[in-house]
Amino acid sequence: MSEAAPTRWLDGHLDLAYLALGGDAPVRDMFSPLPSDHAGCISLPSLCAAHVRIALGTIFTELGGAESDPCAYRAGDPESAHAAGLRQLQWYRDAEAKGKLRIITNSTDLDFIWNNTSADAPLGVVLLMECADPIRTPEEAAWWYAQGVRVVGMARAARRRPPHGMRRSDSHAGRSCVVVRTRRACCRHGVGQRFALLRRQRNGRRHQQHGARACRSV
Repeated sequence: MSEAAPTRWLDGHLDLAYLALGGDAPVRDMFSPLPSDHAGCISLPSLCAAHVRIALGTIFTELGGAESDPCAYRAGDPESAHAAGLRQLQWYRDAEAKGKLRIITNSTDLDFIWNNTSADAPLGVVLLMECADPIRTPEEAAWWYAQGVRVVGMARAARRRPPHGMRRSDSHAGRSCVVVRTRRACCRHGVGQRFALLRRQRNGRRHQQHGARACRSV
């Protein structure tokens, strides 16, 4: 009797570039297998070994972090937030150029990666911008879409990171209009919003996930 095919997984949230660039600790080698006693449990080989076929890989920027933190940006400084986002975008591009992952930008890519069961198949990554601070203006949403971003979390419930670095006390009508315009621009350019993600079910198989619903709006 032939063995059953292993369960394939979709991970709804992985801070791959953030971890690789040293956002919370020393720079991590995401391209090498992890020793069994390693404190961190994520690397691209470990994901492959666990049959994770697709992940929402974040562009995760941090308001007010240390100046040495490549993922941090200064409060009220959209240029700094933009630069932090670009550094993480470049990490994904470099990893793709090395054949370590494949950035998914459409449903054809998604289906190809999901159905590729070869042992050396790269991880498929849907780019998720976690908090929209790197988008400096609503009009820039189209540019980020062209770079491959397909999901944007407009804000985050943490105290330190409302949209564009604004504090809660700054939530006046003008600022709110900027957020709404950015949201509308994301919708117009085909960028899925995190709070509107839909669970995807295809050919009777439910995509497994944690932390977020599976993405079909690519």
